[in-house]
Amino acid sequence: MEINTGDMLIRAWDKEEKKMFGVSLIDFLEERVYPIEYIDWKTEPIYTEQITGKGVDMTNCELMQYTGLKDKQGVEIYEGDIIQWEDYSKYEVQFRNGCFWGCNELNNDVNCGIKVIGNIYENSNLLVEHE
Repeated sequence: MEINTGDMLIRAWDKEEKKMFGVSLIDFLEERVYPIEYIDWKTEPIYTEQITGKGVDMTNCELMQYTGLKDKQGVEIYEGDIIQWEDYSKYEVQFRNGCFWGCNELNNDVNCGIKVIGNIYENSNLLVEHE
C-alpha cells in the first residue's frame, strides 16, 4: 500500500541523517519514506520499482503532518513545531483527541498571535527554557 502525499503535506525527521525533509511517498509494504527530491508527481509519475531502495527506512523517520494553518508570518505549522505565543510562552504542536494543540486547540485565528520558532528535533532546547 502506498500513499501519494500530493494532497496532504507531510514532513519527516530522518533520525540517522539528522535532517528534515518533505515527504512525497510513503510505501507501507516496503516500509520506506520517499523525500520530495526523489519523486516529483507534478512533472511525471514515477513507479515504485524505479526508486526501490532509495527512500528512507520508515523506522528511522518521525512523520509530521501539516496542520493546515500558518503562523503570523505565513510559515506553515506542522506537528512537532515549537510555537511562541504573543506572551512569549512556548509549546510543541501536537495532534491529540482529533485536533492539533499548541497549549490550546489551534484554529484559524492562530495566525494573529503565534510564530513558529523551531521544531522539537532541531531546536528542542527552546522548550527546555520554558519549563
